[in-house]
Amino acid sequence: MKKISIHFESNFYKIDSKDIIICHDELALDVGRIKVNVDGSSAGHNGIKNIIAHLGTQEFPRVRIGCGPVPEKWALVDFVLAEIFDDKKETMFEAFTEGAKAIEKYIAEEKGLEVYRFNLED
Repeated sequence: MKKISIHFESNFYKIDSKDIIICHDELALDVGRIKVNVDGSSAGHNGIKNIIAHLGTQEFPRVRIGCGPVPEKWALVDFVLAEIFDDKKETMFEAFTEGAKAIEKYIAEEKGLEVYRFNLED
């Protein structure tokens, strides 16, 4: 779901923000680390700022997948838009897989994401 349509879609389908799970990149976490939150601020993430603005709340679960830190001499925008480095692809694939498992458990068991903590080492 595109962040600009989140407000329209959630209103049209009567979806509570707590039932929208956002999975996103997180520079504050090392590559492959995963952190799950049920709410919170954007922590400077522009995409999350936009989603908060469109939903009108910070109360939605998110799966944060680490992609940081930004290497020296790289501009932030160039780094987040770049292809995943070859030596990090396997770690990121594992993180995506574990993030998907956390979402599947949340949906299947109808429990809060706060009970699931996934941390992969790179």
